[in-house]
Amino acid sequence: TVMVAHEVGHLEFGTYQIDKAYLCEFASRVSQRNGYKQNNPDLVKTLDDLFSLYPQKGVIRDLWILIEDARVEYLLQEEYQGFRMDLAVLAKASVSTRSLLHGMTAKEMVLDSLLCLFTQEVKNVEIPETLKPVVEQSWVLAQAILHSDASVEEALYIADRIYHCLL
Repeated sequence: TVMVAHEVGHLEFGTYQIDKAYLCEFASRVSQRNGYKQNNPDLVKTLDDLFSLYPQKGVIRDLWILIEDARVEYLLQEEYQGFRMDLAVLAKASVSTRSLLHGMTAKEMVLDSLLCLFTQEVKNVEIPETLKPVVEQSWVLAQAILHSDASVEEALYIADRIYHCLL
């Protein structure tokens, strides 16, 4: 039931209704920043099209999913306070089933650390010493999504900012 509520939350809070004009304008900025000569940003119709403009498409996609899920979870907990404990239990359970840092790249470890910070008590999250500066910087940016007016466009903006911290 809680997983269904989370997925319905994506619908309720606009995950799939990103503003097309914003998407095109954002694509134009990403293209310019990455040195692409994209003559027609209107060709970017989906988030997948946008993510393709990044050198590491998988990293930006994973960041956006992480930030957007945190936004939806926060909004669900604000709107439906009776789900708060159930959502927290589900989030902790989903994190506990992942493999721990073995064979992960540094970027994957940063993403994993952010996931843990969103789903667990911050004091309980162990961050590899060599990654602490970038995780701390990324966490400050990521937490900006945790407010009642957060939008899917804001999640995209934050994911983009964190992506550049990882370069």
